[in-house]
Amino acid sequence: MTKLQEFGDQKNDLLRNRLLYSWLDDDELRNELYAELRNTRFPVLSFKSLARPRSPGAQWLSEDVYLLSSSDHIREALKHGSVRPYAALGSGGKFMLGREHDDPGHCHQRGAATLALKFDDADLEAFAKEAVRRALVLPLKNHQFDLVKDVASQAALRYVAMLFGLPTKVHTALELLILGAYEALSFQIIGRHFASEDELPKPDKARVERLQVELAKNLDAVAGVGDRVAEWWDKGFVKPGQAVPARLNREYVGMSAEKRDGLEPVDITRIVSLGLMAGTVGNITAAISMVLHDFFQPVPASRPRVIKEDIEMARRSEDKDEEKARQALDELKEKIRESMVWNPPAPFLTRIARHDMEFDGTKVPTDAYLLLAMGASQDADLHFGGPDANTNPHQCVGVQMAWPIVCETVRQVLLLPGLGRVLDAKTAKPKGLVKKWGAV
Repeated sequence: MTKLQEFGDQKNDLLRNRLLYSWLDDDELRNELYAELRNTRFPVLSFKSLARPRSPGAQWLSEDVYLLSSSDHIREALKHGSVRPYAALGSGGKFMLGREHDDPGHCHQRGAATLALKFDDADLEAFAKEAVRRALVLPLKNHQFDLVKDVASQAALRYVAMLFGLPTKVHTALELLILGAYEALSFQIIGRHFASEDELPKPDKARVERLQVELAKNLDAVAGVGDRVAEWWDKGFVKPGQAVPARLNREYVGMSAEKRDGLEPVDITRIVSLGLMAGTVGNITAAISMVLHDFFQPVPASRPRVIKEDIEMARRSEDKDEEKARQALDELKEKIRESMVWNPPAPFLTRIARHDMEFDGTKVPTDAYLLLAMGASQDADLHFGGPDANTNPHQCVGVQMAWPIVCETVRQVLLLPGLGRVLDAKTAKPKGLVKKWGAV
């Protein structure tokens, strides 16, 4: 029996929900499902959400979610769907991720962020090398390390801190707040449909507030406002005045109060800075982790890949002959791109139907949830929200910034001697990635 047949035959809404989650949560099973979807021209899958009903008096398991996997369906959802699910995040809908594409405030934020994140490629490569070097200091002292927590997220955090001009002393605040925000983002996208309650860890409110104040003061100092002046640029950070918060603040100082939604420049700078950092760190961490996982164990297993060849490419990228080194690095980057076709940094996105929609005969009513499976069709143009910002207004603005740190981290990990995966003591098989999608 195929997965689609099993899904269609399951009439119990709760069991159907759990069945789909078990497939999406497992690399092999998810790719088997995606293969079936491709072979059957991407039918729309409907299931019941475990989230609490939005309508007063509605029964639990009453709200439908529509899983879209076709490139055409996803493009339609990105173009016409609502981003209301993201409005529930920390900014209360003030950050552009949670604002509709036809909201002028979204356009103004996107324009400011695009300019603020534009760096010279050579500078980004230099920052990436330094960020990975710092991230690997502790893992290399241990016999084994957790790729996701000890390397990928740490490299991403250090890289973002450099570009946003934040000092090492706020690393703990940055780590706890940003990774927590990304987990909440994952929950809003997918986890809430597979968890009956908000099962995210409950933070210590007093500590979170203290860390938020600490991080805000440092962002203000970088932006050139507040009662402190940033004086830590001599340690591998961007040049004074060129850090992202400083660039954002200059943009907002020059904007009318109407374009800033009535907020002061310092306030909107904080909101956009924190939103950009959360999304960037989370997606960089996911990209690094999934690419390396795929390199060591191609998913699906039928895909040809030899890890020794990848490691050899990384070694050749260290060649003293600059031309040979650059050629090897370009080859490795192409392999990373191919892997990301199968493993998008953001595997899922979410939207809500703004009006009645129809996808190849499946009718979707207004206000229905849409879950977009970004990797099902292997369409590289969709990995960062679409190739054209004019037709995909929520396209990722940080692609140019993220690419160097993803490539450099993958390269440096492949260069580690005696590299191998940790075996599960119960099964004697290599441990895989754990994808909670924000649901515990």
